[in-house]
Amino acid sequence: MDHWERVFTNWNRANGTSTLQVSISISGSGFGGAAAPDATAPGDGKPITGSVTLGAGNVDADPNNSNGWYFDPNPNDHGEFNGTINNAFALTGSGLGPDLYSVVVAELAHVLGLISDRDNAGGSYDGYLLESSGFVTNTNIADTAEGNGNGKFWVFDGPTIDHLMTSFNSGDPTANSWGNIVHTSGPGPAGGLSFAGKTWYGSDDAGNAFYSTNERTLPSFVAAHVLADAYGYSMVEPQTFGTAYALLNESNGQLLVRGGLLASEDVITINFDGNDYTVSVDVGIDPPGTGPFSGTQNLPAWVSSFSAAEVSSIVIEAGGGDDDVFVNGTDAAVTVNAGSGDDFISVGGGDIDTNLDANVSVVAGDGTDTLWLDDTADGAGGDNYYITVSRVEKNNDLRRVYYEQFEVFTLLGSNQPSEYEVAFLPAGLSAASIAAGSGNDAFTVGSGDIDTHLDSNVTLTGGGGTDTLIFDDTTDGPNSDIYELTSSRLTKAPLGSNRFVQFSGMNSIRIDGSEQASDWNILSVPSSAPVTLNGGSGTENFTFELTSNLANSVVVNAGPGNDSLVLGGAGDDLDRALANTVDWRGQGGDDHVSLDDSGDASTAAGYVLTGSSLTKSTSTGSLTMAGTETIHLVANAGSNTITVEFGNLTQGQRVTVGGGQGDDTITSLSPGTVSLLEADVTLTGGAGTDTIRLDDSLGSVATGYELTDSTFQSVVVAFTGVINYTAENFELTAGAQSTNIRIQSTTATTDYTLNAGDGNDTFTFGGPGRDVSGLLGEVFVHGQGGSDRLQYNDDNYAVGSTYVVSTNSFGRSGVANVDPTSVEEIVLNTSTGADLINVSDTFSSAVTTVNGGLGNDTFRVATGLWDTGIQGAVTVNGGNGFDEIQIDDSNDPGADGYAVTATQATKNSAFAAPIDYNTVEQFVLEGNNSANTININGTFLGTILIYGNDGNDTINLVDHAAGANVIIDGGPQRDNVSVNADNVGVATGQFSVDQDLNQLAIGSGGTARLNTGGLLLDVQGAVSQGTLDLTDGGYIDRGGTSIQNAYVTQLTSGYNGGAWNGAAPAILSSTAAGSALSDGLGYAGAGQIGVVTFMGVSVAANDLLVRYTLNGDTNLDRAVNIGDFANLAANFNTAANWFRGDFNYDASTNIADFSLLAANFNQVLTGTPATSPTGSSARKSPFSHRRLIEEVQWLDRPGTGG
Repeated sequence: MDHWERVFTNWNRANGTSTLQVSISISGSGFGGAAAPDATAPGDGKPITGSVTLGAGNVDADPNNSNGWYFDPNPNDHGEFNGTINNAFALTGSGLGPDLYSVVVAELAHVLGLISDRDNAGGSYDGYLLESSGFVTNTNIADTAEGNGNGKFWVFDGPTIDHLMTSFNSGDPTANSWGNIVHTSGPGPAGGLSFAGKTWYGSDDAGNAFYSTNERTLPSFVAAHVLADAYGYSMVEPQTFGTAYALLNESNGQLLVRGGLLASEDVITINFDGNDYTVSVDVGIDPPGTGPFSGTQNLPAWVSSFSAAEVSSIVIEAGGGDDDVFVNGTDAAVTVNAGSGDDFISVGGGDIDTNLDANVSVVAGDGTDTLWLDDTADGAGGDNYYITVSRVEKNNDLRRVYYEQFEVFTLLGSNQPSEYEVAFLPAGLSAASIAAGSGNDAFTVGSGDIDTHLDSNVTLTGGGGTDTLIFDDTTDGPNSDIYELTSSRLTKAPLGSNRFVQFSGMNSIRIDGSEQASDWNILSVPSSAPVTLNGGSGTENFTFELTSNLANSVVVNAGPGNDSLVLGGAGDDLDRALANTVDWRGQGGDDHVSLDDSGDASTAAGYVLTGSSLTKSTSTGSLTMAGTETIHLVANAGSNTITVEFGNLTQGQRVTVGGGQGDDTITSLSPGTVSLLEADVTLTGGAGTDTIRLDDSLGSVATGYELTDSTFQSVVVAFTGVINYTAENFELTAGAQSTNIRIQSTTATTDYTLNAGDGNDTFTFGGPGRDVSGLLGEVFVHGQGGSDRLQYNDDNYAVGSTYVVSTNSFGRSGVANVDPTSVEEIVLNTSTGADLINVSDTFSSAVTTVNGGLGNDTFRVATGLWDTGIQGAVTVNGGNGFDEIQIDDSNDPGADGYAVTATQATKNSAFAAPIDYNTVEQFVLEGNNSANTININGTFLGTILIYGNDGNDTINLVDHAAGANVIIDGGPQRDNVSVNADNVGVATGQFSVDQDLNQLAIGSGGTARLNTGGLLLDVQGAVSQGTLDLTDGGYIDRGGTSIQNAYVTQLTSGYNGGAWNGAAPAILSSTAAGSALSDGLGYAGAGQIGVVTFMGVSVAANDLLVRYTLNGDTNLDRAVNIGDFANLAANFNTAANWFRGDFNYDASTNIADFSLLAANFNQVLTGTPATSPTGSSARKSPFSHRRLIEEVQWLDRPGTGG
């Protein structure tokens, strides 16, 4: 009765009374009941009194024979009827029997006005408002729901409800039954009843004719609204006090909230206002006929209210179907069993710690279930959330939400500054998301072991404010790890390809890696968040594999292991990584940075590399590096300039720079200080024509430099870092101090330019091995300021070679040239073999020294032009072996003067520098083709060859070393030759080829000698106070026969009794003096002997001829024959000359001369005679002794003598 009383709050009677008097009695047996208002209706047609009669049950002596009603000790508690829910107001229990409560509720419905006069015949119950309300209509259709054909269906079409009614009365099982409207229709009929354009259904209800055992029927929406509409009662919705979906067990305080039948799609909401719970259950499509509509409808939620004081716990059984459960508030522990279906469970109602004063446990069940934790309306004050595999804690365990078996997890955080620690996530989550609010939030993920603790994906959203994301993998177990970072995701390889942490709206990101060896792949970073990557103690490899520009800065703390950083690559370029700042910190270990720009377009760019940074001209960002032992840079394919700040590389670093495909320049700072380099560097130009440019001009600390075909190194106190290089051009600019640049070797594919700076510098070629065989690349040497020296050491090379010394080419044949400029001293040390050294030209500012080795060397100085060639002094040191210096001025125009001493040759030209020589065995001077003057003022002990060449030259042999051979060749014109013209000491000049002199002058102590070989000395005139040695040659004096007597005098002196070694002034033949033949010098006028040519040269009749020949050869044809005998015979015993038979220079032809002729008769002189053996005699005369006497007798006849 109380439960109906709380539904109807006012009868609204005409008389204003507010009571309804009901009497209840038990009569008879059985489990039925009957009830009605007073049989006579009051004037307003509303019940005032009524009665209920109940059966006494099964009257049996056995108390256990189901003989009584189920008498509920707490009728306010329907918790024992927690079985099947028929509808919101009908629910079942188990083993309870007939429910007294339900029978009373049903019978009271009649007392409240569910009544009419029987058969509409007037009498009892006539006048009650139900029948006369105007809302009821008899369909005259048999009741097939509960009536089984008995009674008729009626319809109630009221202001708040349309419902199927019936005249069926269970106590009158007849066709007409009660004959008037008396009950609400039971469930059915099947498919509904079509009537008056609507479909009508009955339902399991308190107004039904039947009630079921083990069923509790509550005051229902249907019965309440039918009565309220019919009688005008004021009411409270009956569901306010609970429904079959929301049951409070008052014995234990448990509030049981359930969903609808089978797979209903329920929406269950728990609200708490601090005093009361409001429970809303919307089951979707409700059982037909349970709401205000006649047919099947999705009714509004059933909303109930419970006092918090009565509720100690809440259990929500959502059941089957795709249910939505909202736990918006509670002060009692809540357990949610989602059941099967794809369920959505929301907890928190916007403010977890305010709305939830107790913990919540959620079990998802089958299906794809979502847990939604909503803290978005949380009030002021910072929050922290701790997420584990089975619970979410807020504010240091102030509140917990336990969960299991969910596929989707969502946490919506507050707008206050909050901390989110995603320590663990369970397996099976297909999606987990945590979204922060507008505060400054911090996310921590992994709790030390990401792949072990996170068994599902998670998405983190920063929201407003300044939000931080930290990944913690620091206590991860053994085995290597792989981290992959994008602008919105972190993936760790052991999680699998479908496991990740997704994020957005972050303002800083930090990843703390494991202590294992790990690979880090950075594909992109968010534009809103700088990123910090912290490696562990293992070997960490950080690779930026960017597909777009780096959107924010990245700090990499590599850790103490041997770590690496890779920027760029074949499909990437450095512009992407350097679009922002990358801060690499190698920390401990041996760390490596690889910078690969090969994937960039072929656009020229500028790179600046230090030991701690990299910038690129086409990029807006930079790379900073600390604690890095190895740096490797590869430029793009353009023609780039790569600046390496060598002074900013630290000791122990190893740096490699590759130029790429273009014509690149790899350079130090300019001006720079490359000598401050402490690291080892490799510079590789790559394809194209590349240049390596090293500058040490700014505050250099070097005392020297070492260059090989692949390395460069500065020398300070000790050696600095090594630069390994490969390029087509190598350039060095040294500092202002004095340095030694040592070039040990060069490579054939590289040209070298060495700028020494302003100091007194030395370029040393050949290295410590003193062998230049390794010089394969051309070297351009620029001494620049100061007094600079080029030292070319090849004196440990054993193979005779050709060397060139010129202003634009220097060095040994077979190796690369050295091209010197602005060098004040050049020193060449040649090999130990027989070398040829060509000194073609020198700088006027440079002194050149050429040192021969152990072999027989030839030094060719001034190869054709002394004036324009040898403008700087040259010194030649022959060394061991037979060495020759050749000075060639043959191509110079204009008359010049030359002077030769024992150690120096000079020329009287303003531009011709002196040429010094030492330890040479042979000297050759080639004069030019004009009328030159050559003075030999002294010589060394050796051979001196003087060639006047064309032009009327004057060659003066003044002095020479004792024993020296001075050979003079005046050339094709009429030259003047003097020997010892100063009459001081002695001097000997030799002619090695035919001579045609203008004047021969031999001073006292001087000797002019034709070398053997049948040479000819042809002079226009001669003056001699010395000795003329014609050896086996000939002589022409074109001064006429008038000078013959002077020649006879010197010939006679030279004859010296046939020894041909007479004292000066003399003309003699050293050949005759040493010959075993009967030979000597003969003379005659050309006309005398009737010749126009002499020894191949045209002569005039008055030319005086002298020739080495056999005694007896009167006509100087070098044969003794009958003609010569005839000349002698014709002049026998007369004063005569050589032509007339005076062969012994006694001024007469006599028997002695005849004997000389006879000894050589029929002999011909060919070649140079051999020296006769000691004690040998002249060749035997062809004349017999008798014949000789006869000839002598004939010559003694009167008239036959001269």
